[in-house]
Amino acid sequence: MPKILTDWDSSLNEQLKLPFDKTDPKIRMLIDYGGLQVWLVEGKSVREQHEIDFTEGGNPSKYKFIPFNEIWLDDWLAAPDQAPELFPTLLHELIEYKLMGKDGMKYNDAHKEASTVELKARVNPVNIKREVDSAAKKAIAALNLNEPSSKKRRK
Repeated sequence: MPKILTDWDSSLNEQLKLPFDKTDPKIRMLIDYGGLQVWLVEGKSVREQHEIDFTEGGNPSKYKFIPFNEIWLDDWLAAPDQAPELFPTLLHELIEYKLMGKDGMKYNDAHKEASTVELKARVNPVNIKREVDSAAKKAIAALNLNEPSSKKRRK
């Protein structure tokens, strides 16, 4: 049975001073585009350790805890019944990342534009993998993710 704290005591103060648990939520790399990697991550861990609002996926322009050359996708997207969700979500994150990172667009505007493209891809998914590859190439080029690592930096 868990211990329930009934008042604010010194042991709770000491617990709050402990270092943040930075356990890596990465499960496995899904795609390596060279300068940009797509990772399947344990969404529950990301929500518990970093950001409660992390859902489906994320990119470093929105979530500063994600490394600048990575896109993270929630592991629930790997479930067999969720397979159709993976590529539209990845397309969304790639577009959002480029718009916010290179073009300096605010999150709400970039999210709206990425959602519009994502919806079109969901309605007509025939070329979704080609659209994802194209978006990845544009993001890599726009964000200079193919530069040597010593020249890379977060904006």
